[in-house]
Amino acid sequence: MRLRATRQALRLLRPLLAAVVVSLLGGCTEPELGPAAVQGAGHVSPYVGRTVAVRGIVTGGAPALNDAKPGGFWIQSAEGDGDDATSEALFIVDDAQEMSVEPGDDVRIRGRVVEVGHAEDLRITSLEPIEIETLARGLELPAPVALVGREAGGDGASDGVRVVPTTIEDDGLERFEPERDALDFFESLEGQRVAIHDARVVGPTNKYDVLVVQPGDVAQQGDLAPTSDDARDALLPESPDPRSLRLSPRRLDSMPPLDRGASFDEPIVGLVDYEYGAYRILPLELPRAARARTPRATTSLVRGPEQLTVASFNVLNLAATDPAKKFDALARIVVESLRSPDVLALQEVQDDSGPEDDGVTSAGRTLTRLADAIERAGGPAYAFRQIDPRDGADGGRPGANIRVAFLFDADRVQAVDRRGDPMNPSIEDQNGELALYPSPARLLDPAFDEDPARDWSGTRKPLVGHFRFADHDLFAIALHLRSKGADDRAMGPVQPPRRHSEEQRVRQAEAVRDFVERLYAVDPQAHVLVLGDLNEYPGRPPLDVLRGTPLIDPATSLPPAERFTFNFEGLTQQLDYILLSPSLAATAPELDIVHTSSPRAAARQASDHDPLVVRLTLP
Repeated sequence: MRLRATRQALRLLRPLLAAVVVSLLGGCTEPELGPAAVQGAGHVSPYVGRTVAVRGIVTGGAPALNDAKPGGFWIQSAEGDGDDATSEALFIVDDAQEMSVEPGDDVRIRGRVVEVGHAEDLRITSLEPIEIETLARGLELPAPVALVGREAGGDGASDGVRVVPTTIEDDGLERFEPERDALDFFESLEGQRVAIHDARVVGPTNKYDVLVVQPGDVAQQGDLAPTSDDARDALLPESPDPRSLRLSPRRLDSMPPLDRGASFDEPIVGLVDYEYGAYRILPLELPRAARARTPRATTSLVRGPEQLTVASFNVLNLAATDPAKKFDALARIVVESLRSPDVLALQEVQDDSGPEDDGVTSAGRTLTRLADAIERAGGPAYAFRQIDPRDGADGGRPGANIRVAFLFDADRVQAVDRRGDPMNPSIEDQNGELALYPSPARLLDPAFDEDPARDWSGTRKPLVGHFRFADHDLFAIALHLRSKGADDRAMGPVQPPRRHSEEQRVRQAEAVRDFVERLYAVDPQAHVLVLGDLNEYPGRPPLDVLRGTPLIDPATSLPPAERFTFNFEGLTQQLDYILLSPSLAATAPELDIVHTSSPRAAARQASDHDPLVVRLTLP
């Protein structure tokens, strides 16, 4: 600890001593520095706002990313300063790409030191050039630093090798500790050339062309999913593994569409950058990958005369305006992978005009097209139930009016329809039997409404449906709770990250719980299912609220490595659920999470969520 504190003090004093020397020389002298001195041992340069001269070898460039992240190129020292805490590279702003430099050029640049990036992101130390001088051309590029996930042995990593920490940040960015904290680690390599050996894909190529890999020594450990939904001291889903390295396409034309499990035999070499809330590697090119074989996932849970199957599926902004191939792909999942469940709760069903903001709220054409595609694929003739939302009130893609809906096989399941105000349901006892008026109905509660004072957004209202199967009454509540879009980023400047959206999800879960308790008050043995996209992890408060209703989560009986329904940039996580009342949990339910989507590249996905299906034995 004493040695670490001494090193930390020396790192902090070095740029201060350099500034003092410059001041003694008259305060107007422009010092000639190496990139490491400009970077300093920290997230902000000690020379911000000052004009300096820097020398280094051009290693590569990239176009502008957005209005806060200009284009330009990187330079790196031919010889480092020997301090792992200071990056040997520096970004040179060249938004118009007017500077005639090439990789391998030895350049001296005079310019003003700035930090670029959005306010909600960590910044990149950069130089706004005033003049540039090319001293030589065709030099060999600095050797890349190899990124590994664990020490091979001995007292630490060898020269040219750095071990990525497994902790993102443990001190709120108050201390700069690259050997302990991943945010500090990647800052200490900002802009440098790095290499990933024996990389394995853990996050398939997404719609933004981002691919996530782990070094071979990490991927060989195997388990890519959360180890336990109850182990709070384990690597929780909201804490991504920093050794999952994001590859950005900014220097490439595109990324190959690779599934989870693909691998690279040759090293991936690129530059360390920061984009959209996370550190990323920007490769100039990718070696050829050994593609993963991703077979079609199929459930073994088949419905029978006394067995009802119920599924939940987020269909990813499905609209009547989508091409036929999307409807056909979803239909194959329903028929071939889910084996045509009796009841299907859908999320992200758009209105008939899709994202066009034209006042249309009906989704009859969207659901009819899906039902027709399922029948063409060999499935049953599904009927559907849904309630149109108020225009623009339920969040999601602007103009699309996404909502939850039910499909059901009318030959096996009866929808118990009752007329009334669908926005104001009541629960009644009819001669000892539970009745919902009307049915279907939407659950309205302030927790689902926009409230700027509390930073709450308008969110999809739950849909309640009453169904009957083999003389059994079932009450299904389809959910799509508020998204996590407003939360602080896991690798952002606010540490620990704040979950701004969680309070609203807690209140939404409480509103659903209260409704379920009203059902239990009339019939303690009521058959209730709460299912859908909850946008939440198993160990968080919104799930605790619902599980305390009581509602039982049959997914806890699955092996921990299978309990995921979504892959966010290499992090497998459970966001979708089917929760059961005690009366249904007593029927020996069987649940399956069918991984049809999350292991696949976006170009080969019909949805980005995996569906779930439960089989209930109801004689």
